[in-house]
Amino acid sequence: GDNLFGLEEEVKREVSMGAEYMRGYIPFGAESGLRQSVMEPKEGFAYGYPSVTDDFNFLSYPNTWPKGLSAQDTRVLEDMYTRKVEISKAIVRAAAGDIDTDIESMLDGGERISLMRLFHYVVVGGEGVGDKAVLGSSPHRDWGLLTLILQDDVGGLEYLDLSSGEERWVGVDPVPGSLVVNGGDFLALLTTGKCKSPIHQVRVPKSKDRTSFVFFFYPSYDTKVPRAAEVGSDGQDVKIQFNSFGGSTSTEEVLFGDAMVNKWKGVQT
Repeated sequence: GDNLFGLEEEVKREVSMGAEYMRGYIPFGAESGLRQSVMEPKEGFAYGYPSVTDDFNFLSYPNTWPKGLSAQDTRVLEDMYTRKVEISKAIVRAAAGDIDTDIESMLDGGERISLMRLFHYVVVGGEGVGDKAVLGSSPHRDWGLLTLILQDDVGGLEYLDLSSGEERWVGVDPVPGSLVVNGGDFLALLTTGKCKSPIHQVRVPKSKDRTSFVFFFYPSYDTKVPRAAEVGSDGQDVKIQFNSFGGSTSTEEVLFGDAMVNKWKGVQT
């Protein structure tokens, strides 16, 4: 991560993420989960399945690496992606093994549209920019099956604890050699709420920049979104602007991949 984000700005911007695919460099401040009210002072980089050669779409596209990144660094990053796919499959099989769904068919091809995003959160002074608050990542729930997070020692990841009936942000302390696992909205739908999709956010670092690797694991593109009550019907959705699966409560059939394309385009500023 340091080798990638330490490159010259113009080198990184040469591989900036395009409007038609989720690959490449995400410039500083280019995304926000709550665009109208929160500034997110971070840069990022998105990449995916190492062997995409055809069937291109917004979520499935060849990786685009900056010129200054070594071949060894590229191999390390792509190997990390492959390992995260296998870890995620094992967790999903264990978490959703008793549901009335063909898990293997649902997972088949999901690695092609799953997504790794590296983030470099930058130290900034103050709590706001103009009329916007400042957060590393706005409060949100993840959308897919699982999210695997590899964080450094800086910290800042928090989840919203509602167990006492009151809202309380609780820090997820970094543990060396470990991954943080978040269930996503789609997993919560599949398991009818047995697996939760927690609201979480990232605080802006106070004294030292923060780098994290965030792997979003998805089912196949053409997996149908279950027609069920929307996740978060307990009232949590009022805090979030973009966390429901459009069409999931209607008679119109919605494919998971189409829903993800709409959601990701919604966070780009």
